[in-house]
Amino acid sequence: MFPPLLMLFALCITFQVNCYGKDINGNASRLLNQEVLGLTIDATSTAVGNSFYQAFSSQWQMRREARRYNLVLLEEPNGHRGTRILIQARGQDLYRATLSNNRVDIDSLVLSSVGSVIAYLRRQEFKNWNEVHSELANDEYRF
Repeated sequence: MFPPLLMLFALCITFQVNCYGKDINGNASRLLNQEVLGLTIDATSTAVGNSFYQAFSSQWQMRREARRYNLVLLEEPNGHRGTRILIQARGQDLYRATLSNNRVDIDSLVLSSVGSVIAYLRRQEFKNWNEVHSELANDEYRF
């Protein structure tokens, strides 16, 4: 019906219009610079790391904090000691753990990692809020 080249051209035009669309006030830059939150990125490379990622992301997505942060799950495999799991947000390490090569301890480790990540993020939110809004912030009181 349509030549493939024409369809490709129409698709490119559509994508460009959507990508550079404008908001109600006509500001294109505000739409393009919005950060997408709530992503959990899998940067694992082994079956054990992937199992941890699947279990962690399913537990993490049930929490309300998941909508406010992007997390990256990294893995550093080591043949002798198992694999090291690292969870990061905004370039900061939030959690580190070592998994054995068998998948026996993944469920308990996932529960503790989700709890630890949430506790860390809440502490950081409180610290940031307190530095901005607290009267003690002017008195050089720090956590």
